[in-house]
Amino acid sequence: MIELAFASTPPSLTEIEAQIRTHWVQLEPALDCEVGEFDTHSQYTRSELDHIELDGNTVVIHYRTHYHVYHPCRGMDLHDFCRRFVRGQLINNTLRLAIYQAPEARSTADEL
Repeated sequence: MIELAFASTPPSLTEIEAQIRTHWVQLEPALDCEVGEFDTHSQYTRSELDHIELDGNTVVIHYRTHYHVYHPCRGMDLHDFCRRFVRGQLINNTLRLAIYQAPEARSTADEL
């Protein structure tokens, strides 16, 4: 569990966004940074905050995961990103985010 404390209770959306931007590196374990679904040669490069939504005690952090794909024999050098989000709970003056768990790899044998 990742926790981020705020000075006021309840924190404003502006304060939440400022703290998240300041502590972005600490929040990365809660983010989905897997990019293998785009190409077998995809490499994660970075993530960045897009925007935040506050709905009661639920904070939705929208972010971009940037990746790079390079295939020299195809002449392909692609830099792109995908949009993703993570939900956290605001309890008093603390934002709690679960650490990201990648889904189990699927097998074609599971479909038989």
